[in-house]
Amino acid sequence: MTLWVPACVALTAILVGCTPREPVTDTTTSTTAPTPSTKAPATPAPAGKSILFISNANSPFWLAVKAGIEAGAAEFGVPARLELNNEGTVAGQQKLLEQALSQKDELLGVAISALRPDAQGVLDRLKQLKDAGVAVITVDSDCKPEYRQAFIGTNNTEAGVGLGKHAAELLPGGAKVCVFVGDKSAQNAKERQQGFEQGAGSKFSVLETYQDGVEPAKAKSNVETALQAHPDATLMVGLWSYNGPAIADVVQAQGKADKVQVICFDAEPGLLPKLESGQVKCTVVQRPYEFGRQGVKLLKALAAKDQATLDEMLKGKDVIDTGVVVVTQQSYPEFRKYLDEKGLKGS
Repeated sequence: MTLWVPACVALTAILVGCTPREPVTDTTTSTTAPTPSTKAPATPAPAGKSILFISNANSPFWLAVKAGIEAGAAEFGVPARLELNNEGTVAGQQKLLEQALSQKDELLGVAISALRPDAQGVLDRLKQLKDAGVAVITVDSDCKPEYRQAFIGTNNTEAGVGLGKHAAELLPGGAKVCVFVGDKSAQNAKERQQGFEQGAGSKFSVLETYQDGVEPAKAKSNVETALQAHPDATLMVGLWSYNGPAIADVVQAQGKADKVQVICFDAEPGLLPKLESGQVKCTVVQRPYEFGRQGVKLLKALAAKDQATLDEMLKGKDVIDTGVVVVTQQSYPEFRKYLDEKGLKGS
């Protein structure tokens, strides 16, 4: 909610994304859009078996994941679907996992974006699925590694470092910063902020981090509160996909755009015109389409014990880093071209 050299390199071009551990694939930065994947012949999945993805919340970010899931289902010959956690809570994810357990005989695998890395109710249900022979992976946001077989996503720490370095170029004299996110305890949120602070350096000080509980109205009211509580803030950072548009809307409405810079993660449809106009200075974009597409491929391989495909994808590790890209107003046209080629409204 992405490409090609370690996320900390060549930031002036484009870069980044978001999640943990040791990366597997090349995360090089580049100004070129990702090339479409070469389709391999699909092998039929076991009759009646399918793959389930469970989101951490409901936002337009997941539209790109859904598109990748649908592409992967067609490419790799296995039914796959996305279930949205509309509640945006751990309890909501538990309910969806309980439904998955009731259908375990019909599932090849489950992929989940863990809202919190150590939520025991979720972890217990993931273990039950694994014990029942269902392949389990995480995408987008990881959990404790022993409860899943692999993770597909972004190195969030490096992505944060990349955004921080870009902030240092944007404001070389430093800044007082307000940070906005849905859930501060989520693994990707913690790693993004830690990376941002590392990359930005000592001239940048975080005044406060605001949590909105994945509520759009709260996301905007948090920005209003921050502008009032911290009139000396000159940089606002959105860590989750909907935070960037929310920040930009409020900053613009309050006539603070000449004083407060906005940078963020991901590229929801509502962010794109703000990025194109320069209202948002840059965003770190992941490859959610590939979370879905590669997730289908990996879960099918895990269920089938297809060692050749597992070796190809995992290279002996348990993390696939799909990479990221920092998109600015200058690089936006090329990013727009990539979205159009994939039929995506955002990323």
